[in-house]
Amino acid sequence: MSKNNDEIKVNKLPPPRPGKGRLRKVDAASSNRPNRAKPTQPVSPPKKRFMPTDLGVASRDAMKGKYKITVVLLTWQRLSSLKKMLLSLKDQTYKNFDIRISNANLVKFQYVENVAKMFDGHLDIEVSHEGNDVFAFRRLTVGKDLAERGTNIILFIDDDVQIPNTYIEQCLRYYEEKSYKSGFAWRIDRGGSDYYKYRTRIHDPNEKVHYCGTGMGMIDASIFLDPKITRDAPPEAIRIEDLWISYFAQRVLKWKLSPIPLQDVQLGGADQVALYKQILREKHTEKLPDKADFLRLLVRKYKWKI
Repeated sequence: MSKNNDEIKVNKLPPPRPGKGRLRKVDAASSNRPNRAKPTQPVSPPKKRFMPTDLGVASRDAMKGKYKITVVLLTWQRLSSLKKMLLSLKDQTYKNFDIRISNANLVKFQYVENVAKMFDGHLDIEVSHEGNDVFAFRRLTVGKDLAERGTNIILFIDDDVQIPNTYIEQCLRYYEEKSYKSGFAWRIDRGGSDYYKYRTRIHDPNEKVHYCGTGMGMIDASIFLDPKITRDAPPEAIRIEDLWISYFAQRVLKWKLSPIPLQDVQLGGADQVALYKQILREKHTEKLPDKADFLRLLVRKYKWKI
């Protein structure tokens, strides 16, 4: 590695906090499947603040640290964002969580580990190197591994998201068991005839939605223990796992999907490595299905009632 590009300086962090372990490595399974499509526009904050006045039992328990919570970061072509995200997580008001970095950039695996090691004693981090063979569908295999080892709640955060220091606390205030929630949630309109044309962004957690974006998602980790979520996934789900997870949670498991009205969060997705752009390009160049095609398949063949 070149000194200019890959050297990591560690002397800017304050002294470690007691109780936070050193970087842990996880052996990635050789058979993964994965990637998610990015939303086509930045997140705009809800005009109205929706703060729960009466937290449910699960939410109160989560706030009290009674659940094991893991933040999952998928990284590939935005390695420069990793340190900034970890700094944001280090400063969270809610502290009782650990972190799993799932790295798809095998060429830069040492860089990823060096960045993670900067936070020894500050954050509880483990790193796995799955590669990008299955894109972001690897969320499902990573989720299964975490659930089998005791994680109850998974927070997926994409590497183009900028979060405030209250992010995890904001999410947990809306946690419910057997639910899937996101700061980027949509109601799909007109029977799912066109994902890109007919959908409505929803902020109110009391309104029904059909789609939760994985990039700011919070989900009951037990969903990944159901073998059908990987066994029954059609080929289209490999590149468009976000629609598949929403379908599976709502149609198969009958779980609640709803928005998390997050404040002070910014979502990028406008750069050239955004997956949704790749999917749209490949629709024209290689005739591969896009999200509209996959949604119609889920409605017609898999009986998703939109």
